[in-house]
Amino acid sequence: MSCTFNQLCPVLFGAGAAAETGRVAKEQGITRALIMADPKVVELGLTKKIEASLDEAGIPYVIYDGIETDAPDYTVVAAGKMGEEFGADGIIGIGGGSTLDAAKAASVLNGSDIGRDELLAPIPQFRPQVKNIMIPTTSGTGSENTAVAVVTNTETHYKTGVFALSHYAIVDPEMTYTVPRDATLYTGIDAMSHANEALCSAMNPNPNTDILAYDVFDRVFHWLPVAADDPENAEARENLAIASNAGGRAFADAPVHLGHAMAHAMGANYHIPHGYGCAWVTPVIIEYMADACPKKYLKVAKLIDCELSTDDPAVFPHEIAEYLRAAFKKWGLPTPKDLGFKREDFLNCTEYTKNEIMSTFGLKKPTEDEIRELLGKVYDTYC
Repeated sequence: MSCTFNQLCPVLFGAGAAAETGRVAKEQGITRALIMADPKVVELGLTKKIEASLDEAGIPYVIYDGIETDAPDYTVVAAGKMGEEFGADGIIGIGGGSTLDAAKAASVLNGSDIGRDELLAPIPQFRPQVKNIMIPTTSGTGSENTAVAVVTNTETHYKTGVFALSHYAIVDPEMTYTVPRDATLYTGIDAMSHANEALCSAMNPNPNTDILAYDVFDRVFHWLPVAADDPENAEARENLAIASNAGGRAFADAPVHLGHAMAHAMGANYHIPHGYGCAWVTPVIIEYMADACPKKYLKVAKLIDCELSTDDPAVFPHEIAEYLRAAFKKWGLPTPKDLGFKREDFLNCTEYTKNEIMSTFGLKKPTEDEIRELLGKVYDTYC
C-alpha cells in the first residue's frame, strides 16, 4: 500500500537559534509583527532575545501577553484584533502548546473577515492570512510544525481543531531551560504520547512516521529524567527539543486519537494540563492498541530497555505499560489522586471522549462502554 508523508514547514534548530528570528521574519516578508506569549514567558524574559533580533532587523512589533491555558477562543480573537490594529503582517508565537495554538489560530483571523464562529466551525477550512513563526519554550507539543491549532470553544467547552499551518519554526533548546521540573516531565511525556498514538494510528501510517516515533520514545525515555534533575543540561534539553519536534512531525501525518481525546476531555472538564492527561493515558493506550500492531511495540520495548517475559501480544503490552508507569512514578509524575481528582471525575469524561472525532482515528475503535472502562483504568492503574 502506498502512503504519503510530509514536512509541513521549515525548522531552524539549534542552541541560540531564537536570536535569528529577525532574519527569518525578514526572509518571510514580515514588516510588522505581533508577538504572542503568556505572562510568565514575558516575565522570565524569554521574549527579550526575539525582541532584540526584531529590533536589529528593523521590524516593529507589539506584544500580546493574554495567553491562557488551553487557548480559549476569546484570547485568539483579542490577539487577532490587536494584530489588525497594529497592522501586523506576521505573528510570532513564543511559548508552550497553548501559546503556539493560539498564535496559529490568530494568524487565520488576522487580516481576514473570518469571525469566531467561522473559525470554530466543525471542520474549518481556512488558512493563515498572515505569516507565522512558532518558537516553543517547552519540549512537548510539537505544535510548531503541525497543521492544526487546538482552541477551546468557551460556549460549548469543547476543544476545536482549527486548520492552521505553521510557516516557519524556530526550535532553540536554550528557550526551555527555565521550564519547571513538573512541566518538564509532563511536556516530555506529551511528546512520547504523540509518538505512541502515531504508531497505532489508522490514519496514514507510514515508515517516516514510525521512524520519528521510535526516535521519540528513545530520546524521551533516556533524557527526560536527566533534564528534570538538571534543567540546564544542554545535551538533555537538545534531545528533548528534537523529540518534541519529531513527535509533532509524526502525528502531523499519522494523527493522534483515543488518548488525546481522553486528555482533551480532562482538560475541558477539569482544566487538567494537557501533558498530565496524556501522560496518565499513555500506558492504557498501549495496553489497548498494541495487539493491533505488535511488532512496533516489541521494538518500542527494546528502545526503552524494557525486558519482556514473552512476545505474546495478549501479555507483553501490559508489561510495557507497567514498566512506563513505574518510570513515570520514579521520575516524580504525580498521580490523579495526588492532584485531588477522583475516579468519578475520569468516568465523567466518557461522553466528551466519545464525541471527539479523533477517538475513532486509532487502529481500534472503542465503544462507549470501552471508553468508560479505559478511563477508569487510567485512574486505577496510576494511583
